[in-house]
Amino acid sequence: MLGSISELPAETCKEIKASEGGQAVSDKYWFDSIIPGETVLAHCDMEKEGKLREKMRGLKHRWVSNIGKRGGY
Repeated sequence: MLGSISELPAETCKEIKASEGGQAVSDKYWFDSIIPGETVLAHCDMEKEGKLREKMRGLKHRWVSNIGKRGGY
């Protein structure tokens, strides 16, 4: 499943939901990072498409919109 392992990262929560026929559940998924070659594990709230909760390397939680856009947030 898209986003289920770091070797198969998604670009957005919406992309994961679409790949599962709209039946994906809110959970943690792997995403392409803005840093080339790195992935990020983040929580997708499938009830609020386009929003995910991200925790990276000691940073506090933050809400990020439109993370799937190439080249940045």
